[in-house]
Amino acid sequence: MSGPQDKNPANLPAIGYVRLPAVAAVCGISTSAIWKWCRDGRFPPPVKLAPRVSAWSVDDLRAWLADPQGWKSSNAQGAGHE
Repeated sequence: MSGPQDKNPANLPAIGYVRLPAVAAVCGISTSAIWKWCRDGRFPPPVKLAPRVSAWSVDDLRAWLADPQGWKSSNAQGAGHE
């Protein structure tokens, strides 16, 4: 179930990781845009939990949601997670 309330950082868990559908809903962008922006350094990269399972750190998503443009400039130089 999705609606306007989904695009709210408060809908993220306090800690942990979230999968792609939740990231897209909270951030209000398409899944394909998320992958492209990750490649371009405009969005936090996912963490591999298993060979075919990727998830995003809630902390990274909150930082991006707080300031998408600032996140890009401060993380585009390789300051992100390995």
